Amino acid sequence: RLGTLLLDPKNITIANISVFDTSPILIGDDYDSASGSHFGAGGDAFLDNDDGLFGFSVSLITAADGTPRLAVGGPQVETTGDNSGAVFLYTFTDTSFGGAALASTMGKGYGSSPNVDVNDHTGWWLDDNDQFGVSVSLAKNPDGKMRLAVGARNADGVGNAKSKSGEVYLFTFSDGSFSGGDFAGTIGFNVGSLAGNNIDLGDGTNVSGTDGVDDEFVKLKTEDQFGDSVSLSIAEDGTTRLAVGAIGADGDDENTGSSGEVYLFTFNNDNHVDGEFSGGDLEAIIGKDYDDASVRDGKDIDMDLAANDYFGFGVSLYYDEAASAHRLAVAASSADGSGDPGGDPDNTGDVYLYTFTDSSFGGGLHVGSIGWGYTGSKDIDLQLDEDSGPVTDVALDGNYLAVGVGEGTGNGSLSESGEVYLFSY
Repeated sequence: RLGTLLLDPKNITIANISVFDTSPILIGDDYDSASGSHFGAGGDAFLDNDDGLFGFSVSLITAADGTPRLAVGGPQVETTGDNSGAVFLYTFTDTSFGGAALASTMGKGYGSSPNVDVNDHTGWWLDDNDQFGVSVSLAKNPDGKMRLAVGARNADGVGNAKSKSGEVYLFTFSDGSFSGGDFAGTIGFNVGSLAGNNIDLGDGTNVSGTDGVDDEFVKLKTEDQFGDSVSLSIAEDGTTRLAVGAIGADGDDENTGSSGEVYLFTFNNDNHVDGEFSGGDLEAIIGKDYDDASVRDGKDIDMDLAANDYFGFGVSLYYDEAASAHRLAVAASSADGSGDPGGDPDNTGDVYLYTFTDSSFGGGLHVGSIGWGYTGSKDIDLQLDEDSGPVTDVALDGNYLAVGVGEGTGNGSLSESGEVYLFSY
């Protein structure tokens, strides 16, 4: 049915930061944990740089025992002399975020277990400004073990052969509390030679079983920024799926600069609980001019995108157990609304909604849009102006959708104070 924007009396007002002095927890550099209401980020030596961007990305999930688990990305955190980025993993002992503990830190040069030194595991080096942790997504497999996908949108591929082509790193854990963290694989340019269950988007040797010369071959390009967003989904039967945004990609014909693309991946974890990211495959691509039904079993979805729409700025993948199929929400941060009308909606951003008919992204359809001037049966005409946009992120859970507008002005005149819009379907 038509989506509904939740309005008064359901609006939520977030006041001054002083309000949070009585909240369960704040996580950050130099917060005092003595009172029990604040908690330091941990590893203070690695948080000394001013522009570490700790908290740029977050992913929250409920463990099998009902307590929260949290991943926090700091894509410019300084590690061993450069700003390659890091991810911090937290556990809690109750449902109100009590007993907070930093369980593990992941990145370049982060010692032995429980931390994970990404360079020791991958056989390749994170470099300055790779922005490891720009996106994070947690999931748990049917036996409660945590799984994690991390984006590094400015990584350059093996040999630094493709500047800012981007990469995604996949990790497993031996339990629900981030013990036994281990590198499982990499998705990126020419990663086929690295250790792990990799998906190579460079030489074609591990893309849909192709040899890199046929129409199914996909090759990341300079400044595609693959990994700008990630969303990991694991169903009750162990079915593992991943959506990845590449905001700098130019469409299948490579002539619509930074229109953006979203890549959909499957793994051979169906009907078992290993969750080791084995047998990874690029199943479908959503983007400009992806209309060739003869490739990827016709699963690609062609979108009428414009240059610099940055489609894929945010992605959220949800598995509908009843339908045994996925749903997907995608943010295009600089899209201009229906038909790129110009004027007030310029670069305010859109959200696109997709359904699929099975667990492997078959039968994909673009079923609705949220943004300026959309009037379809499942569309929502959300008239953000230039001072309110752009759309920066999405979170989909069942029939509920949250849309972040990072530079929104609120109900007053505070420039770039930010807003969140809540929708039900």
